[in-house]
Amino acid sequence: MRRPSKKSVACFLPPLLAPLFGREEIIRAVVALFAQGRRVVTLVGPGGVGKTQLALEVARRVSEGFAGRGLLCELGDVRDLEPLLRVVAKTASLGQLPSSARDPSCAAAVETVSHHLATHAETLFVLDDADGVIEAAGRIVRASVDAGGRSRFLVTSREVLGIEGERVVEVAPLGREAAFLLFADRAEGGSWKPDEIHALVDQLDGLPLAIELAARRSRLVSPRDLLSRLGEVFRLLKTDRRDIATRHATLAATIEWSLHRLDADESRAFACLGVFEGGFSVDAFEAVVGPLLASDPIDVAQALLRKSLVATAPAFGSARLTMLRTLRAFARHRFAALDRADREATFARHGTFYVERAEAEGPHLYGPGAEHALDALESELPNLLCAFEREKTRKTDLAARALAAVTDVVVLRNALDLRSNVFAEARAAADSAGDPKLRVRTRVLEAKVMLEVANAADAEVLLVETLAIADGARLREAADVRRSLGWARIALGQVGGALAVLNEARIAQRAQGNVRGEADALAARGLLRGLGGDIQAGHRDLENAYALHVMSGDAIRREKVCEMAQTLGLVLASENSEGSVAERLVRLTAAAEAHHASGRTWREAIARFELEQLKQFERQVNGAEKSPQLASPLPATPGAASWVVGPDARWVRPAKGEPLDLARHGSLRRVLEALVIRRLEAPGVAWSASALLEVGWPGENVRHASGMLRVYSVIRRLRALGLSGALLTRDDGYLLDPLMTLTRG
Repeated sequence: MRRPSKKSVACFLPPLLAPLFGREEIIRAVVALFAQGRRVVTLVGPGGVGKTQLALEVARRVSEGFAGRGLLCELGDVRDLEPLLRVVAKTASLGQLPSSARDPSCAAAVETVSHHLATHAETLFVLDDADGVIEAAGRIVRASVDAGGRSRFLVTSREVLGIEGERVVEVAPLGREAAFLLFADRAEGGSWKPDEIHALVDQLDGLPLAIELAARRSRLVSPRDLLSRLGEVFRLLKTDRRDIATRHATLAATIEWSLHRLDADESRAFACLGVFEGGFSVDAFEAVVGPLLASDPIDVAQALLRKSLVATAPAFGSARLTMLRTLRAFARHRFAALDRADREATFARHGTFYVERAEAEGPHLYGPGAEHALDALESELPNLLCAFEREKTRKTDLAARALAAVTDVVVLRNALDLRSNVFAEARAAADSAGDPKLRVRTRVLEAKVMLEVANAADAEVLLVETLAIADGARLREAADVRRSLGWARIALGQVGGALAVLNEARIAQRAQGNVRGEADALAARGLLRGLGGDIQAGHRDLENAYALHVMSGDAIRREKVCEMAQTLGLVLASENSEGSVAERLVRLTAAAEAHHASGRTWREAIARFELEQLKQFERQVNGAEKSPQLASPLPATPGAASWVVGPDARWVRPAKGEPLDLARHGSLRRVLEALVIRRLEAPGVAWSASALLEVGWPGENVRHASGMLRVYSVIRRLRALGLSGALLTRDDGYLLDPLMTLTRG
């Protein structure tokens, strides 16, 4: 029989009335599958992800390609095999089906329909929304494929057919830019800030349906207001379109449609997923949700995965699961409807599981497995913080343990904003619990955070208080407190006090057999000695600390010791200078930006100093070293400061506060005096860091790296006195704000 020409194509598919965004790659991939001879392709994904429109566009292109036709079977309202057969038969222009009155299995009707579909010349059948009759749809498709012919099937569903020969393609939410374009297109010309739209589509998981509903609502409720009212997302996200199925008219209806085929255990498990935050392991699912289920928890988790209610995520070790924010929000609505006793028991299992899991990682956070342990602990951080927020005023001991267990992740990783109130709240929870060990651990964490954000004075006060608690209770943790107190005093320039507590810490850590603690105390002492001018002693301490970390197999702390040595101009190992200058510039820039984003002022300063040194080296190598250009001063608020400075800067009265005696602070006084003179004689002209080093420590032969750290330390102390708004930092150095009010006393 002669094949029809492309002009005779009969395509019974609704036209595309609005553009698709961000789907071209997946459309081409599915079209290619059919071109390769695939007979059955199933598009799977959560409700609202846009499977229908994607399938229709694929069907149009495939139909054009093989000169056949595309037929759409809408199955959203179908619930059983017999009505499914009637819908398919009607779509395929098949006559009356054999009666099923005497054949409940509809075997004759299935055979008739499958034979008819198999004999259709190159027809692509789109079985849309097959969730409600997934087993029946699989039976018909399998029978049709077995009957031969050239018919092909494109199925959209939240779960797979589960038949031989089926190719499954997962439809993911839209990427950020595609989601932005979709919102802008559907909002019909509204003028909103791009960052607000980006934030909104992120919160809506990039789900096309949710974005379209939000866009239509945006005529009445702006993206900013929608963001502030995400708790009402299921009430707000609905449409007034009359040409859309009821199950797609609201976000809530779409999710309800996804849940209508869950059995009792699956429904209960879905609700309990609302207790999690972020990803969670299968072990966590078993421990937290499993006790409420009659079935095997693994089977239930597999069912939720198969039905696109959870998804797998990259994991360290065992598989991890995650879910969309919108689905999690709906799960929390369901969870709130559970029996109170079940809810409380689930909360308790969740908090206990994650705190015990975090504490179990503690022994592995130092040594050859430290990197992996930190990764594992960081992946559990969202759930630990969730448990902390829930329990900080209820089970205060559990809440305090949750934060104390993540100290290394907080300090070594940019995993948490260090300006958060959570650290003070953890200390309050530990005080409420009354456990001395928890009180010490949460205070040490808070003090370390204070040091990271350059609040050394408050850190020292807190650590002195903490040391009294630790010594009073005779806790081993007293050695850790002393080590942290040493760091605080280094930052404050209290050389004698820092050296005393660091020596005590080193001796105590060695007596306890705590190699990590001993190495950390040695490293801090080495940096202190080097900054004090005794480079040889500092070098020896740093080398010993480095050796202890090497013998313990801990690459993380070994690298930290190398960074300390570099600030003194020392090199302990070549690993820190590996790679080209360009590669090292990229690494240092990324580190500086990460430290800035998380408020780690001290580490940002060191990273930016090393970055500038490397840039200068690069310019020298390329013969492009030039004299620095004076830049315009940073904008400042007029009258931002009003200072009175005494002769030779021996005393100073800040804008707010009593006079401060600086007579015994030689280097600080000399640097301040230089800044004052420059401000009065040449407003807007900066002192370079090198020039301030010469002013503050005249005649001293100091390594450049050590000197720059000295200057930075003095600048930081001046800001701590109250000059933070008036002491400006520019590319060419430091200066006092030309607009500040400054007088000599």
